Amino acid sequence: MMRKQNGFAALLTAVAVMSAVPAGMLFAYLTDRDTEENAVPVGVNTSVIEENFTNPDSVPDTGGTYEKEVWVENTESVPCYIRAAVLFSDGDVSKGVDVLYPEDTGWRYISPEEDAKLGGYYYYENAVAPGEETGLLMEKVSFSAEADASLMAEENFDIYIYEESVQQGSYGSYAEAWSSFLRE
Repeated sequence: MMRKQNGFAALLTAVAVMSAVPAGMLFAYLTDRDTEENAVPVGVNTSVIEENFTNPDSVPDTGGTYEKEVWVENTESVPCYIRAAVLFSDGDVSKGVDVLYPEDTGWRYISPEEDAKLGGYYYYENAVAPGEETGLLMEKVSFSAEADASLMAEENFDIYIYEESVQQGSYGSYAEAWSSFLRE
C-alpha cells in the first residue's frame, strides 16, 4: 500500500509541477512590460499659396491687364502632389475676365468633362520636394473689352485660389495619387 501512495504522490507532484510551469509562463507573459520608441516618423505635408500681387487702386478699365503671379510652396518634410482651383467671387465676372496661365510651368487643367473625379482643378504634374515651389499657376488677369464694368467694382470682385496637397508616397504620378486619395 505504501507503494501505491508513493506512486500517487509522485503523480500528484508531477501534475502540480507541470501545471505550475505554464501558469508561471502565462503570468510572466501577461505582466511583462516594455516600451519602444516609434521608429517610423510621421510625414507632414503642408503647402501654401504664394503670390506676387499688388492690389490695384481701382479695377483696370475693360481691356486692361494687371499682374497676379501665383505659385505654391511645399513647406514641410515630405514630397507632395499639389492641385489648385481658381474661383471667382461672382460667376458673372468670370465671363469678362481672362486669367492668363503661363505655358510649360508644370500645371495641367483637368475639366469635369474629362474626368468626373479629378475635374475642375489644376494639377502640378510633378511631386514638389520639401522646401521647393511649383512653377507659376497664373501670371496675369485681363478684362475683356466686352466685360460689364458694373460687375467688376472692387467690392464685388475677388479671385480665390484654393490649393491642397497629398503626400507623394509610393505613387508614380499625380493622377494616381489623387485618384487614390479622393472618394467617388
